[in-house]
Amino acid sequence: MKRINEDLHSLLVNSAGIITTAVAIKLFGKKIFLKIVEKLLVYGLTVKDKLLFKTIIDLLSNHPENLVIKYKKNNDHYQIYIDLRNYSNDMIFTDGTNPFKNVRTDDFPVKMKIYENDNVVMRHFLPYSKKILGIYSSLVEFLKSNGNEDNSIRNQDEYSDLMDLMRNHLNSWDDNYEESLSKLKEENLNSLSEKISKLLNIDEKIVLTALKNVIYHNVGEYRNKDFGSLVNNIYDNAIYLHNKTLTTESTFNNDRKLKMKKIVINERELKQSIRKHLIEQDSEKEQEQKPRCVAGNVIPLDMMVGPSDNFSNYTSSVLKRDGGINGMVDTLDVLRTLRLHNGIEDAGEHLAYNLMNHINGFRKKNYFDETNNGCIQAMDKVIELYKENQHGEELVKDIEKVLAHADPSSRAKEYLKRCLQLVKEK
Repeated sequence: MKRINEDLHSLLVNSAGIITTAVAIKLFGKKIFLKIVEKLLVYGLTVKDKLLFKTIIDLLSNHPENLVIKYKKNNDHYQIYIDLRNYSNDMIFTDGTNPFKNVRTDDFPVKMKIYENDNVVMRHFLPYSKKILGIYSSLVEFLKSNGNEDNSIRNQDEYSDLMDLMRNHLNSWDDNYEESLSKLKEENLNSLSEKISKLLNIDEKIVLTALKNVIYHNVGEYRNKDFGSLVNNIYDNAIYLHNKTLTTESTFNNDRKLKMKKIVINERELKQSIRKHLIEQDSEKEQEQKPRCVAGNVIPLDMMVGPSDNFSNYTSSVLKRDGGINGMVDTLDVLRTLRLHNGIEDAGEHLAYNLMNHINGFRKKNYFDETNNGCIQAMDKVIELYKENQHGEELVKDIEKVLAHADPSSRAKEYLKRCLQLVKEK
């Protein structure tokens, strides 16, 4: 600890003598942060943890534009969140001879708490907290000048607490994925969702939907088939649905405020406004550019159409295709006839959720039309191909038909409404 204080003190001294902390942070904030992170490396960390810290030091020193630093002020501490920005390569650092010497983009974000008493807590990396004198005041100034305040940041202990909650609820400490999944399928999910709702401060219905998505529909990614991956997918899906709901409510409230706002305008102002709008429209038409087909934003025809005869079991009694126009046709057909499929227990929520994500994949993408050697928006081609499909009418109309049915749940219909917006926005 003495050595840490000496290193920090040396950064706070210039040729003229001791300068104030505020001035020192302004001049050497990044160096102090790097020095503190370097000091964390001397503790009993794993090889992987040390590589993560070294990666942060390297990026902050040489490529700070690739780092996103966010923070949230709580009662007696700051919750800090360090993530990557637009990092194209999945593997940042790799050693083929040792699988533990790999740092991947999904090892981020890195989360840490800095308390007023100078304790550093990194539950995901350190099994205990460490006290580093001077770190709180140093990092507060660093965060304010190099980071962004974001009150939506989640508590870093939530995932670990959720892991403990689920182990206690199942009364099992076995990491076997299949056995854990079987136990969850036999559980009363309403009771479990109530506990998770209180822990994460998320609406119980949203948590219940997340549980069903993961347990019955295998939503999420599994790098390892273990209990931790299962819990992580439940946590990620609950947070995603929660944030999606907040965004929808915020948009609704803003639209409502705009509609309620009283606008008074006289005839002269109205004429000037109309004239200005018409001039701007003409200018936009002149400046409008056609879509450009470049590597990375072009979707091929086969991917748009999807598999024609590759059917898979959605449930024991429902066969459907996944991907492309054929997948959309099958999904909407199943949603229209939910009452005939007793094996679908979530009132179409998972089908509608997947359809929303699938349609979203075509936004801001283009299609190269070989017949006229031109580039068009991918969504325009999707609408055209859907209409030509023998089982489809028009994409917008078919989604509206499902919305008119009573069988899909309210949440499923919210996903379908978003599908309509995505198609119309292109």
